[in-house]
Amino acid sequence: MASFQNSTLPSWTCFINGKAVISANAFINLNYVEICSSSVNDVASKTTPTNLTVVASGTSDNPFLFDHIQYVPDASTILDNATVVVDAYDDQIHYSQEWTPYKSIGLEASAKEASLTFDFIGALLLVCQIFHLIS
Repeated sequence: MASFQNSTLPSWTCFINGKAVISANAFINLNYVEICSSSVNDVASKTTPTNLTVVASGTSDNPFLFDHIQYVPDASTILDNATVVVDAYDDQIHYSQEWTPYKSIGLEASAKEASLTFDFIGALLLVCQIFHLIS
């Protein structure tokens, strides 16, 4: 999940295994914005890692604030049909140098072309979310 401190959302592009995922219709729920999701067809194989890459462009006035990723694990994983939530500080998420901590909530990017990558083995990427704080 990601967030913003302005009434205008910063820009971003989501990629699954290098293929852009349409995210033009971001779902806004209170202070959170769901920016990426995928269909089963976007996730190549349930037994090999799927790569999620988000390229964000924030500014000092309108930073991109990243919170967490949610995905459905492969059916062979015994988690009682749970959804896996990976927070912004998880060491499995790799960030370009433009990202900095934002309080205890997550990470922020105030530059163009800041990227994060995350590999997961799952059946479906539910959401990559940001938080939206309107000042």
